[in-house]
Amino acid sequence: MTYKVSFVGDARAELKQVYDYYGSFGGTKHIERLYVEVQSLVDRLKIMPKSGMKVGNIRKAVLMKRYVVIYRIYKKNVRIAHIFDGRTDYDL
Repeated sequence: MTYKVSFVGDARAELKQVYDYYGSFGGTKHIERLYVEVQSLVDRLKIMPKSGMKVGNIRKAVLMKRYVVIYRIYKKNVRIAHIFDGRTDYDL
């Protein structure tokens, strides 16, 4: 079964901030690497949505060894709600 993956709430803006950060110091090379990593995560969540660690009613996945991706599963949908730097004190 394939799930639909979407970015909801602040996740799209948070992902843009990550892209902007990578673009500011590494240019195209780093942005392309980030794009591949994001696409790989999305592809994995489409077929294995429960692959992330479950914490209460949410799930967590890691992106680029640095960013935490918060998502929820609703029926056949994976909704990515937040993306943040795992080194920060982020309050869910």
